Amino acid sequence: MTAMYQIENKPDVAAVLSNLSGIIETFNAPLDRYLQNIPEREICNPFQKTPWTGGGRGTTASAPDGFWEALGIRRLTFDQHDSRPAALESSYEGNYKAFGKWYKIKSDAMVQGLSGIFDRSSIIEFAEWAHMDDASGSWDGLYRDVLKPLNKRDFQFIFHLGDVAGKGVFEIDEILDIIGDYASYGKVAVILENREADSLWCKLNGRTSVPVAPKERCLSLFHTMNIDALQILDGSRAVQFSRDAQFDLIGRSPAVTPEAGKVRSGFSAGYQIGSLLQLETMPCMALGLAVSDGYTGPSSGSGSTQLLSYIHDWINLLN
Repeated sequence: MTAMYQIENKPDVAAVLSNLSGIIETFNAPLDRYLQNIPEREICNPFQKTPWTGGGRGTTASAPDGFWEALGIRRLTFDQHDSRPAALESSYEGNYKAFGKWYKIKSDAMVQGLSGIFDRSSIIEFAEWAHMDDASGSWDGLYRDVLKPLNKRDFQFIFHLGDVAGKGVFEIDEILDIIGDYASYGKVAVILENREADSLWCKLNGRTSVPVAPKERCLSLFHTMNIDALQILDGSRAVQFSRDAQFDLIGRSPAVTPEAGKVRSGFSAGYQIGSLLQLETMPCMALGLAVSDGYTGPSSGSGSTQLLSYIHDWINLLN
């Protein structure tokens, strides 16, 4: 990304980071629990003040190993404080490991099991659409057969499109329509890396290169989708476009260049932590960059300590 973004909304980033530092110190123990479980497909909200006591629709069963990968779901966050429910594989019929069309694997037992699980979920993060087989059919079936009947409207959905260079325009239009349907039942964010945003813009506009400024490109993409926020990542920089505001945040360059794919997954995890803490957009984005750039894994020590070190260095650079 370049300076051509010219984002108008420029809050006092140092003040935001200072406040965020205090929040991390206050919630260091539950934050560390979340960070230690980032690789898991299912995470219980460690910031929940009141332990979950049961209830909700349908079964409390979890999916068997491999099911979420096949369905294209990267992570589920439950509204409960205790450990995640045990798997009950009998609730999931069909050869999901050789995933086909949704209608081929859908069963009453599976829909009931998924309804019980999603009814207790707050954040649903989807995998990269472009790298899956029939993700559109799966996500459309999940929306129509599971989420829509629940009529729960406080979800937070996070979608990753990936690099759409190998996809047709019809396929892209279809998935954007499906993602727009999800907006009826919660807030929808789409996260793209900078090169993925270029690829998507080119596909939608029938071009081989992007002749417009980055801000124009992103605004065009945002207005093409029925979503609440579009987040563009480029290394240690994150830009968000939404109906309410546009934020451009440049983090501290990491000491070690992250592995491919770690930037987006780390940013998304950090942003979700901020959402669970009910923070505003800017500190959520700052947490996303801190996890993406400054968190090296549980083997390196306390996650909150790593994040605080990153944020304090970031504040020093700003000053």
